[in-house]
Amino acid sequence: MQTQAIGANLTPNFTARRHSRENIDNFINADDIEIRRQALAFANDVTDNKKHRKVSNAMFASVPLVAGLASAILTKGESTFLSKPVSGVAAKIGNGIKTGAVWSLLLGSVSLVGKASRELSKDSESVRKFNSDHPFLSFVAAVGAAVLTMTAGIKGLNYAASKLKPSQVFSIRSKVGKAANAINKNGFVKSASKKLSNFKAKVPSPIKSFAKVMLSWAPDILLIGGIFHNINHEAKRGYVFSNAYNSVKERQLELSRARMAEMSADSEDLTETEEV
Repeated sequence: MQTQAIGANLTPNFTARRHSRENIDNFINADDIEIRRQALAFANDVTDNKKHRKVSNAMFASVPLVAGLASAILTKGESTFLSKPVSGVAAKIGNGIKTGAVWSLLLGSVSLVGKASRELSKDSESVRKFNSDHPFLSFVAAVGAAVLTMTAGIKGLNYAASKLKPSQVFSIRSKVGKAANAINKNGFVKSASKKLSNFKAKVPSPIKSFAKVMLSWAPDILLIGGIFHNINHEAKRGYVFSNAYNSVKERQLELSRARMAEMSADSEDLTETEEV
């Protein structure tokens, strides 16, 4: 890898005449943080980091929606929403909302933990090295921390719910019941449900069974796909960053040694001149 590829200001083409000893000395004494910054920018550009981040974020963001839709479609019979038993389309919608909310909470926790890890890595060489050398373990650790965060959040919500007054609980259950009845009696909902039932009746059983399996696994497949896409990209980005950084540091060392040899030779010549 050519060092001049990583920022013209930091790694100039030293074979060109326009570069003086001052340029070389500036490069030799370049700040390590600046070298890392430019190496990272180089890695981001080579691996098209913005594009891959958008792909990963889109995949992860769609998981709660897919999970909610799958849960709603697969729901049969009654369900419980905010302590109120509901049935029909309202039960499907309720389950969809609950499932989507759980997935959103989990992925939101992962995102927060990941952000905290990135902030920590800015000031910690050991954290940066671990994240770069072990992207999968780093991701697993982030997921584990996120699960603990989500668990603590759910416990906090349950605790808050346990402190509600009986009158408040009754009011919530009443509102949920009214909302469920309004959904089930809605003309559009009734029409859509009837058309869907007629369509399902015409679909062969093997296809329906396969569709159910695929629906139940859809969120997991999407999540796993996003994870492996992210891990693969981060591994490539880390590899390019490491090579770029090491290339510049090696070039610094070479020039530093050459500069010291030059200064030593100049010093010897000066000493010989003085002796004569």
